Amino acid sequence: MTITREQTAFIKGIAILMMLFHHLFAFPDRIDPGIVIIPLSQQINIELNIAQYCKICVPIFLFLSGYGFAFSKRKSLTALSKKAVSIYSQAWLVALLFVPIGLLLFNDDGRYTLSLQTLLLNLSGLDTTWNLEWWFLFLYVDYLFSYPLLLKIPPLLLLTLSLVASVIGTRLYWYNFQAWYLKDMIAYLIWILPLTSGLMLGRHREQINTWLRQHEIVRRLMTPLCLVAIVVIGYGLSKYFFVSLCLMVPPLAFCIIQLHNVLPQTVRQVIYSLGHRSGFMWLTHSFYCYYFLQPFIYSPHYTLAIYALLIALSWLTSVIMSGLYTSLKKIVFPSSRPEPA
Repeated sequence: MTITREQTAFIKGIAILMMLFHHLFAFPDRIDPGIVIIPLSQQINIELNIAQYCKICVPIFLFLSGYGFAFSKRKSLTALSKKAVSIYSQAWLVALLFVPIGLLLFNDDGRYTLSLQTLLLNLSGLDTTWNLEWWFLFLYVDYLFSYPLLLKIPPLLLLTLSLVASVIGTRLYWYNFQAWYLKDMIAYLIWILPLTSGLMLGRHREQINTWLRQHEIVRRLMTPLCLVAIVVIGYGLSKYFFVSLCLMVPPLAFCIIQLHNVLPQTVRQVIYSLGHRSGFMWLTHSFYCYYFLQPFIYSPHYTLAIYALLIALSWLTSVIMSGLYTSLKKIVFPSSRPEPA
């Protein structure tokens, strides 16, 4: 299976849509009790059920990261460090703009403090008290510097170790450790499987494509087989929810690619745009739905209208932040060129 740049942007677009839906409706306890939400059904909580599985957005992004790294020619420590600085600098820009707003206007719970320890932990992503949804920041950078080691491990052994790590991490997660360093370690164990599966798919795509060409029946049945796999894994491993999400990513990615191939170009362009803007959408959307503007975000009351409002506001914010980031980057590094993917 080969994933093109356009298909990658499409999958990222779907993943960021999942992330926003997940954060809007998967955590009713984080919504002010005075807010009225009108669901699609009064009998079944459709939104909650879908939102819980939308957690799969995390392993989807890691799967794409692993797949992309398999093609990257920039694998030196210097190149990885530049990539890490690029990721951090985007988060720091958001923090520079949003944290002072939180400190001045939305700090009733004392979330925003500027002690040296808080600054260092939040800006590194080791602990994310300013915005709990930034837990992915340090994890991504941690995985980034793990690539050179992961590439040295034989494929089958790597995938086996990753599966074992995901199972162990899932078991440890339910102990609800509070220390930030334990939470970071557990997250690393849980989510490494989609990263390594993407890496292996990218490295061995030619062998996989050759095998599929030689087995035409399997190739033709791939879509229904992947759909069956998603359902079986989702229900069969419900006790190991995070592991099931990790295992569902490859067949789900294949199904999303098939969806991409049949959708009209206009729809694709919309989702491409969301995919290209997904970085800043991730970094900013939860400020709106949890910390700053929750009453406004949920003011449409109807769930799909709430969802549309957060998508629009997050996308617009991402456009502005991307423009600001690009302008600042040109000022700080006037001779820098865009990095190849």
